[in-house]
Amino acid sequence: MGKFQELKRMTFAMGALSLLLFGVNIHSLYDIETVAKTTISRIPASLTQGIGAPLNANEQVPSLERVSLDCSQILKHESLRLTVKSRKIQMQFSNCGEQKPMELVNLTNGYQSTLFDSFSGTLSDLISLSQGTNKIHVRLEKTPSPIQIELTF
Repeated sequence: MGKFQELKRMTFAMGALSLLLFGVNIHSLYDIETVAKTTISRIPASLTQGIGAPLNANEQVPSLERVSLDCSQILKHESLRLTVKSRKIQMQFSNCGEQKPMELVNLTNGYQSTLFDSFSGTLSDLISLSQGTNKIHVRLEKTPSPIQIELTF
């Protein structure tokens, strides 16, 4: 009978601890921005600063636009100006050879993109744009100064 009572107490204690931990986790679901900041080094592009804010009636889920750039085209200019129609974009760099893009930063909102190789060139993850002009810096592997791209949304 003693072991049964001890097992019963341990089960109760584990249940109470589980409920406590579950309650903390439920609370953190409502504060995803804090969780994202504490669990990862940056907030992903899919999570913008409007986390938790309701969508406006006339605001729709943003579409994705791919901006394709040829590295030989980029190297001829110190800066490029482009207009896009979407709040979220993915940049694709092709024909880069040894001038592989190493870093892409949206200086307007501080977003630093992750770049990865694919069969079609180098791709960025989804980049959230702020309303108006966004200054994007792209640093290429063998180019000392970053190239500036101005994207207007």
